[in-house]
Amino acid sequence: MNKDYLKKSIGFHVQLRPPATDRDGHILDHDWLIRSVESDRLRIDMIGYGYTVALGLDHVYSFLTNPERDRDGVRFGFLQLHIRLMVSGSSVTIEPLPPPKTPTADSAAHAARFAPLVIEHGGRKRFFSWHGRDPIHLISREEPPRQLGSLSEPLTKALHAVPGHHPRFVLPSKPRGEAVYELSPDFRARWQLLGGDHRGHGDQVLVLMPNL
Repeated sequence: MNKDYLKKSIGFHVQLRPPATDRDGHILDHDWLIRSVESDRLRIDMIGYGYTVALGLDHVYSFLTNPERDRDGVRFGFLQLHIRLMVSGSSVTIEPLPPPKTPTADSAAHAARFAPLVIEHGGRKRFFSWHGRDPIHLISREEPPRQLGSLSEPLTKALHAVPGHHPRFVLPSKPRGEAVYELSPDFRARWQLLGGDHRGHGDQVLVLMPNL
């Protein structure tokens, strides 16, 4: 990662990709403050929790802004990493992502970049995400849209809990917000979700809109 470019990120509140986890594997998708950038490292703090950790510049894949979240002079973004952070007790440890040297390792590395919203429905786990949460651009295979049906109520309820956002249905001809996708279990395929009526059917696309 270019040090001079990364210095522009000082003071940004960023979401980590992949997100940090606790020792039980639960996702901790909180904002981190980029405190400083030096010649060979940067320091980030988990906002509101007191955790701080130094990362090597070689731990950082990219820094991206997220202007949709900017407010009151605070700027937001994403920090894509080659490693994953694990929070345990009062400490933060670093684990490298699997190297993409074999098909199995490549699949593990690909999956490790995602931290989707998971819902148990119909006796199985279903995975959902959007551009502000995961690197959706890494999924090149997009299937035809599907009707939400009975999944509409539990999914929209879960989306209402996403900080700073709320779910809505919009016409495909008037795209707004961030489209919510269902992901295949291997995170290799995605499809948009349609609904809008009380039965979870319709021709409107499910999106996340920022709260104003």
